[in-house]
Amino acid sequence: GVSSVKKRQEVDTDPAYSDWRRRKERLLAFLDIHDNFPERFREQVYRQLLRLPRNQQAFNTLVNMGLHPLATSQLQAYMLSDSRLRHRLSRVVHVLANWCEALACSSFLPSFAFPWVKFYGRDDCLAAETCIMFFLNWAHNWFQFWPSPPVHL
Repeated sequence: GVSSVKKRQEVDTDPAYSDWRRRKERLLAFLDIHDNFPERFREQVYRQLLRLPRNQQAFNTLVNMGLHPLATSQLQAYMLSDSRLRHRLSRVVHVLANWCEALACSSFLPSFAFPWVKFYGRDDCLAAETCIMFFLNWAHNWFQFWPSPPVHL
């Protein structure tokens, strides 16, 4: 409706949004030429492209909710020899489970979060935000009929 058009116009004229679009276009042009980003810049590039908020306060709130029992059982099947990496994965999986109950019941959650936990190193907040960004933007229909499986699969 009219309100969505007005919101779109406000977003399009927002200087921060315009800056982000220019950066995005430059980064995508670089990617077209080089096929990948230099390893030392990848974290920064992903943060910019995904517009991750780095909301440490919200992350800490989810951490403080404690261990989610369903996530604990999901993690038992996902064994890692590196204890630090295992601890960080556990923390992110519990955060995601506390954020969305349907994720707590998803057996794929540790496998889904693991690459992001490993990629972001010690920044568990960014790993969780990347997962959340994916679910909000590209997988929002996955749990539409939860606990039943998605209809479109």
